[in-house]
Amino acid sequence: MKTKIKIATSANNKSARRFRIVFSGLLILVLTFLILDVFFGSVSIKASEVIKVFFSGTHSNFETIILKFRIPKAITALTVGVALSLSGLQMQTIFRNPMAGPDVLGISSGASLGVAFVILGFSRNISPESLNGLGNWILVAASWLGAVL
Repeated sequence: MKTKIKIATSANNKSARRFRIVFSGLLILVLTFLILDVFFGSVSIKASEVIKVFFSGTHSNFETIILKFRIPKAITALTVGVALSLSGLQMQTIFRNPMAGPDVLGISSGASLGVAFVILGFSRNISPESLNGLGNWILVAASWLGAVL
């Protein structure tokens, strides 16, 4: 009886150790890509300039690009990735189906219907010029409302 307990404990320790290694590796990978997202972009900035922005108080164009564009974009991407994975996990848990997705409840179809309703129903009032500003938000709101309904 004791050998079975030792074997089970040994298997649990092995599994826990493997989980810690995989989790640590994935965490390092996420942090690496987060840092790379700040260092690389459409504007070529040397790594020394990026580091200088964080540790010097001088104002430059690079500081604006890094602090106002690249870091918020990287944090947003990380946050959205976490939110999407958690919402997928919740949906799979609720429906007890590992293949469950937004199509199960018609969320994707509802969002498409909301956008189609606005575009087809109000196309006379929507022009390409109006889509540059508030028009994009109207489509986002229609998509959100269609997904909720």
